[in-house]
Amino acid sequence: AGAGLAGVYLDSRGEYRLRVSPAEAASGNKFVRKAALINAQFEACFAEPGRVVETPVALGGNMVFPPELFRSVGFDPGITRGEDIDYLMNARLFGYCWYLDKELAVTHLPPPASAGDPVTSTPYGKLQRDVLRFVYQREKIRVSRHLPGVHPLAAGDFGIYPGEFLKQDLEAQALEALTLMRPADADERFFPPPETLLEQARQRAGAAARYPGFNESWKQILGIMDGERRIKEGFRRKLGL
Repeated sequence: AGAGLAGVYLDSRGEYRLRVSPAEAASGNKFVRKAALINAQFEACFAEPGRVVETPVALGGNMVFPPELFRSVGFDPGITRGEDIDYLMNARLFGYCWYLDKELAVTHLPPPASAGDPVTSTPYGKLQRDVLRFVYQREKIRVSRHLPGVHPLAAGDFGIYPGEFLKQDLEAQALEALTLMRPADADERFFPPPETLLEQARQRAGAAARYPGFNESWKQILGIMDGERRIKEGFRRKLGL
């Protein structure tokens, strides 16, 4: 009853696979061929028999949250990119699975990248945030084996994607990609040197151990809201319910 349900995005061609150039697909660096790995994971799900299959990947605009799951597992505030897939990791920590409905699809036509937002929307800006999140998530997996009250996780639990980014070669692959893709005119205020960014990622990952405690607060907050009629009514008005 508490399992989540995910679907796919379709582009303007009605295709769920991301566009990948031959050079990207052939790259020896997993960050460069990331889109090909995402495609491979969805293809693996679609190759399994049945309409609904277990999945390690989900897309935020096409996810169904049952009330029990929503009340039991919160998003991790330490993740600012890839929060949809991170939520699947959080759900696993507390014994919940996610499934892919192969027929649950929405058309997804994102706007072009904003030139005024280089940190989040440019290819290198996205790469930086990917490095930060995967180093953080790998630490979340590591600490899950030592924290009470959660299910221990392993990179192998997360398939091709994101599993490939949670292995021991993560930092070497990240350093290679950051060095390869860093713009020649990179502004160090936004794009620190690759070694510096990796050190920042390691330091930031230390907060991963605090997520289970945050999740307890999430459940407590929802419990308090249950008894506050004015808060519930305010949310209903806000959401048009």
